[in-house]
Amino acid sequence: MTLDPRTRMAHLLRRAGFGASSGEIESRLEAGYETTVQQLVESGAVAEGLSDLDQQIGGILDFGDIQDVRVWWAYRMIHSHRPLVEKMAFFWHGHFASAVNKVNSPWLMYLQNQLFRERGLGSFEELLLRVSRDPAMMIYLDGAQNRKAHPNENFAREVMELFTFGSGHYTEEDVQEGARCFTGWQLRDDAFFFNAQEHDDGTKRFLGVEGNLDGNDVIRSLARHPATAERIVRKLFAFFAYEDPDKKTLAPVLRVWLDTNGSIRDVLRTIFLSAAFSSEKAYRARIKSPAEFVIGAIRAVGGTIAPRAMVGLMARMGQDLFNPPSVKGWDGGPAWISTSTLFERFNFAASMTTARGPEGTSHIDPQLIFGGIVPTSTSQMVELAAKALLDGRLEPAAQAALCNYLEQPDLQNPKGGKGAKGAKVNPSLLSADARALDEKTRGLLHLILSSPEYQLS
Repeated sequence: MTLDPRTRMAHLLRRAGFGASSGEIESRLEAGYETTVQQLVESGAVAEGLSDLDQQIGGILDFGDIQDVRVWWAYRMIHSHRPLVEKMAFFWHGHFASAVNKVNSPWLMYLQNQLFRERGLGSFEELLLRVSRDPAMMIYLDGAQNRKAHPNENFAREVMELFTFGSGHYTEEDVQEGARCFTGWQLRDDAFFFNAQEHDDGTKRFLGVEGNLDGNDVIRSLARHPATAERIVRKLFAFFAYEDPDKKTLAPVLRVWLDTNGSIRDVLRTIFLSAAFSSEKAYRARIKSPAEFVIGAIRAVGGTIAPRAMVGLMARMGQDLFNPPSVKGWDGGPAWISTSTLFERFNFAASMTTARGPEGTSHIDPQLIFGGIVPTSTSQMVELAAKALLDGRLEPAAQAALCNYLEQPDLQNPKGGKGAKGAKVNPSLLSADARALDEKTRGLLHLILSSPEYQLS
């Protein structure tokens, strides 16, 4: 069974980006699903829409400060008109993980992030080659220390174990010989530099091929290996659709990879247009990472929060951008949820939904949540909010609990009345008392953002 059109579009915008407001979902529906997929994957034809933002924040950010680099990226995730570009930068940041704690250069982490943005939808082989020469990666995995007399095996091991075909496809000899191939790949003035004097130009044997091989030969052989194709395709499918797809489901996606020599853009187009992606099995099948939760809530509700507080919240939820816990990145999935991280998620929902501007105006636009409709009953309020944040999918018990919350009278007007279709109405809430309506609306959004359903992408 496939999803209905609106739910399918909202699902696409969560997975291929960081979610969307009801207004954006409706405008995308007018364009159509296939057109939206095309616009997402062919992002070069769409303006980023960030020129004003860059002018506003570019001059006040210090890219030698990792917190400012985090703020810059969070702003891009929220405001870019190319959501898939940012989502792929996010994906590759976890796949080709490197951490500022070791790199010790926020600027180089920024440049690496730009690399993921520029190459993340292109050829996997080209991306892998660029990553292998990326200064942040070379520092993180000790590639810059790789000398002819003392080959460093760290990058040679991880490029096989984690970045390409995984365990079971190489030997320790391949690690040792691969390290020799990468000798002489060094840094000069924070940029890649090939030092021919430190390169081992002797005969090497890597993955059964013998000759005067170098790092480029290693990258090409790894990128074109059939096991790499299957592993990366499977990982992309799991990230965008669901875990553990069977071979039949994965086969057409794998075929596209092989036919296009590893075009990430074409692979993603195939995934998004597949029946599997729009199935109930894929729907709400992934736990949102902290970045997906925070950015998605801001995009959906139209809320605001202090920039540095935003990235600090993500870190306390378990995702410190530009500082993954290891070269494996973040474990994700159930690891995102614990007593402490849920507490931080609930606190974020509360801080965003209760924040007010300097003149007392709301940071949340009720028109965005209710789609311009003025609710006439508590049940309609819940339905409209659930449509905006949960695709209208709310269990009867949860809907009843939210209605009950709204129907609790305030101290000034303890008596309730009857609204549309017999639903209970607190007169002060829906008509007489704008302040009470504002408070209850905020509380309703807080409860939905804190619900188990909302933690799922």
